[in-house]
Amino acid sequence: MSRIFAFTLLAASVALTGCGEKGGEPKSSEAPEAKAPEAKTPEAKAPEAKTPEVKAPGQAGGEPAEAPKDMAGRLKAIEAQTQAAKSSGDFLKIITACGELEIQAAAAGDPIRAQPEFVKICRVAPTKARAALAIAESATGGPSAHCLSASMNLEELIKAGVEASALTKLLEQVNAACQLD
Repeated sequence: MSRIFAFTLLAASVALTGCGEKGGEPKSSEAPEAKAPEAKTPEAKAPEAKTPEVKAPGQAGGEPAEAPKDMAGRLKAIEAQTQAAKSSGDFLKIITACGELEIQAAAAGDPIRAQPEFVKICRVAPTKARAALAIAESATGGPSAHCLSASMNLEELIKAGVEASALTKLLEQVNAACQLD
């Protein structure tokens, strides 16, 4: 479970900080100060005064963060993403969306991680979907690229006591289909 949480935080921080933007250019909020043109002509203007930095809500020294708006709507969107997921990239988007929601809720003092609906939509459903995909893809040839992730996620949920009986059976099916025994 700690690996998923660490990965979720990493993915969310990458998404929130804009790491990996093309050309290494700063984001618009971090644009470098414009330099004044050299005074070759009398019309050259002096540089404008630097404006004070304003902290965004939830940042250190800023206003307290608000709870995520329309959490039910966001969870429904994540649920739809899970049903349509077919690639590792699709599952990464789901993990990132859940991580962002969890971080925003935690910043607002809302322990969303313990809420049954969040656990069902952000942890159990993606794991079951990936397991089903691993089983289906492994039946047509060699082990699926989803086998290892599905197996590890199932083990973590079982260890946490989440739907242990049903997920243990699913883990056995994944391990058999993926030849992980």
